[in-house]
Amino acid sequence: VPPRKSMCRWVPACRRAPFFGSKAILSNGHVSLFPITTTNQQPQPALTTTWQSLHLSTLASRNRLTYLTQELDRTTLHLAIVGGQGVGKSTIAAHLRNHSFPYPITIHENAPLHGATMDLSATEKQLQQLLIKADLTLFTVNGDLTQSELGSLQQLVTAHQTVMVVFNQCDHYLPKQQASLRQQLCHRLPWLDGDDVVCISANPNPIKVRKVGTDGSITETTEQPSPSLTPLIQRLEYWMKPTINPHVWATVQRSTQALHHEIQGHQNQLRRTIALPLVEHYQWIAATATFLNPVPTMDLLATGAINGQLVIELGAIYQQPQPPSPQPGNPFICPP
Repeated sequence: VPPRKSMCRWVPACRRAPFFGSKAILSNGHVSLFPITTTNQQPQPALTTTWQSLHLSTLASRNRLTYLTQELDRTTLHLAIVGGQGVGKSTIAAHLRNHSFPYPITIHENAPLHGATMDLSATEKQLQQLLIKADLTLFTVNGDLTQSELGSLQQLVTAHQTVMVVFNQCDHYLPKQQASLRQQLCHRLPWLDGDDVVCISANPNPIKVRKVGTDGSITETTEQPSPSLTPLIQRLEYWMKPTINPHVWATVQRSTQALHHEIQGHQNQLRRTIALPLVEHYQWIAATATFLNPVPTMDLLATGAINGQLVIELGAIYQQPQPPSPQPGNPFICPP
């Protein structure tokens, strides 16, 4: 482990590199996150790999931050349609694309959630991608909610995602059954407005029509009813009034928070890579001091001093302030 008092090398990055909580921005266009000790020896492979990963993530984060800045002026609304398999997502998306809304819309249709071959991690990744680009999520169901669908809805609402529940294929039920199912959905989703649960029929089942002629003959034909998406379209138009700017800004805010957490994760990974050799270094020092010191009291004193120095250096790596010093005359009371 190299000595702590050595030259420092800083992470080269753009002057406006999007690192939250960075220590300082130097005048030569380098951003200082925390110093890394260097000697004439070869750098550690783990540290070199972490630096390379951090450099690539810095470039990607800078591009994403530029993209999010441009997103503030977006005039197109992004809708995401999600749901299980066979609930009519593609049919709803086709009807919405053919309708003329006050603002242009872009519809993102995700893969079926909670499929037979889909694991929980894949579902969570889909929902995370949904939070990045969707201003409104149309969660499509064809009946009562399952436990997995309810968990996905709770996850979306916890992430402050705007959600509208679409009860499709309601023509499969009688009018009284439709009202009962809609009331049950509203009861199981108390955090949603009752108007955000809409009943539609994007692709009604064909119906048989029996006609009786003047001569008493009976003719049976099959007719295809027109799709009924009026409640959904009216709710979307009401949701777009008077402007879509608050919805776009909310999406940019969620994306910025996700970028913030991702950058913090990269920083903590690098800090951990630097801190592990430091902890091992002080462990060997403490073990050596305990083994060579014949006085038991001095063992405790040396161990305390070594641990205290370790805490100070770890605090410098993680950018944590040092505790205040005790007041003169009273070693147990620290100044406010």
